[in-house]
Amino acid sequence: MVNNMPEKRKPKKPVNRKIKYCKINDCDVIDKESLRKFRKKRVHWFKWLYNDLNSIENQIVSLVWDYGIFLVVNELRRLAEDNPKSGIGFNSDIIDFFDRSFVTMQTVGIRRIIDKSSLNEKKNKENEKRAVISLPKIIQDISNHIDLITRENYICYNGLPYELTPESDDLNKLLHNERHKNFDLLAATEPGMRSRGEFIKVDILYKFKKEIDKCENVKTIVDKFIAHAAAPETIKLLSAEEKSVTLAQLKSYHIIIYQVARFISYNILSEAIGGLPVPQYNLLENLDKKWGDKEDLEQAQEKWDEFGEEIRGWQFSSH
Repeated sequence: MVNNMPEKRKPKKPVNRKIKYCKINDCDVIDKESLRKFRKKRVHWFKWLYNDLNSIENQIVSLVWDYGIFLVVNELRRLAEDNPKSGIGFNSDIIDFFDRSFVTMQTVGIRRIIDKSSLNEKKNKENEKRAVISLPKIIQDISNHIDLITRENYICYNGLPYELTPESDDLNKLLHNERHKNFDLLAATEPGMRSRGEFIKVDILYKFKKEIDKCENVKTIVDKFIAHAAAPETIKLLSAEEKSVTLAQLKSYHIIIYQVARFISYNILSEAIGGLPVPQYNLLENLDKKWGDKEDLEQAQEKWDEFGEEIRGWQFSSH
C-alpha cells in the first residue's frame, strides 16, 4: 500500500491497554480454575477489541475518522456549489476519485468488521492463516465460553469482593454496585435472585448477531462491485439496496457496529471503547491553499502525458 502520509497527519491509534491481575488466591471466588480460564480468555478478548493493530477499536476509529474527513470535504464542496466564489473550486476528476475511494474504503472496512468467514472453520494451521478479527468472531467466541462468565468471575476477577463489607471504600462500593447491576442485565436476573454461579444469557448475544445482519448489504456491494466484477446476469438479480450505498446507510452501519462493540466492551469487559479521535493538530490546515501555481500545473500535465506515453508502450510489438 502506498502511504506517504506524515505521521502527525494520521489519526492517533488507541494506546494498548495493559491488563494487570492480582493473584487468583486473593480473589473472592469459589471456583478458582474457572476464574483462571476466564482471565485467560478475557486477555484474548482484550486483544481482539483493543490491543491489536487490527483490533475492533482500531477498525472503528478508522471508519469514523475517514467518514468525518469526507463530511468536511463534502461540506466545502456544498458551500462552493451553493455560494460560488472567485478562486474556489474543485477538480471534477479528483473529486470523483475521492468519492469512489471513500465508498471503497468504507464498504470494505464495514465488510471486514462484520466478517463471518472463519466462524465455523475447524482449528488447524491452515485455517489459522485465514483467521480474522471481527465482531461476529468475538460474539461467537464469547458464546462458546459463556460458562466462564459467571457472576463471581465477572464481579471478583481482579480482587473486588463479591459482597460489600463495612470497610469497603467508596470506589469499591461504586464498582461493586455497577458490576452487579450490569450482570443483572446480562443474566436477566432480579437483585434478590443473584447467585455466584449464574451465567449471562446467550440470547443477548444472538440479539447482536441479528443487529450485525442488518449490515449484510455491504457484503454484497463489496463482493459484486469492488472485490469482484459481477457479470450483468448477476447484477440484474440484485435489489436497488444491493447495488449502491448512501451516506445515511453508512452511518446507520457505523451506529450498529459501534453500539454492539460498546456493549461488549463496557458490559462484558468493563471497558470503554474509543470513537472519533480528537486531532492533535489543525485538521483544516492547508485547505485554504491552492494545490499549485501555473508552473506546477504545467509539470503535473507533463506527468499525465508521460504516463499516457508509457501506456501506449505497453502494446505488444507487431512482428
